[in-house]
Amino acid sequence: MEMRRAEVALAETQRHLETTEADGRPRTGGESVTELRSRAAAAQTSLEEATAAFEAGRQAWEAFHAEEEEEQRRADASRTARHQAQPAR
Repeated sequence: MEMRRAEVALAETQRHLETTEADGRPRTGGESVTELRSRAAAAQTSLEEATAAFEAGRQAWEAFHAEEEEEQRRADASRTARHQAQPAR
């Protein structure tokens, strides 16, 4: 969710910056090109941070899931070994 908000903020800021640069001046009461560039840079940083946090979370989830699968595999192997070790009745 945070990543999406950062993407939208960056896109809106870049669009506003492009319009302002094309007009050669900000709209009355609007932000200057310098202010918009600064805001775009901050939005880009925010997007990069959100992307990094998402990636870290994804990797942690994958590691957790892999560990759970390994524990299940070991438990299954242990049950199979115990079952095979029991004498036939």
